[in-house]
Amino acid sequence: MTDISIIIFLIVLVLLNVIVFTRSKGNRRGLIISGLVMMVLFTPLHFFLTLIIIGNQTGDGIAGSVAGVTFGMITCINGLVILIKGIVEKRKEDEFKK
Repeated sequence: MTDISIIIFLIVLVLLNVIVFTRSKGNRRGLIISGLVMMVLFTPLHFFLTLIIIGNQTGDGIAGSVAGVTFGMITCINGLVILIKGIVEKRKEDEFKK
């Protein structure tokens, strides 16, 4: 069961990254907002969903909590990387005109 949950988690994480990078299209402000949303919104969502789903499947709360913390931290680190990329990215000429 845990192998399936890891595969599903990785698919969701890849889809989130694809959505973020296609929606922002190199826009610095879009990357910063997407990174913050991923860190603040999706990290607790992944944590609690994993905690509930794996905890119910295995019958053990400890297994669900370890998986939830792991998946939540991976999502948080992913959001942090997107945020740092948005902060470090140089501003374009079009952003100064706005």
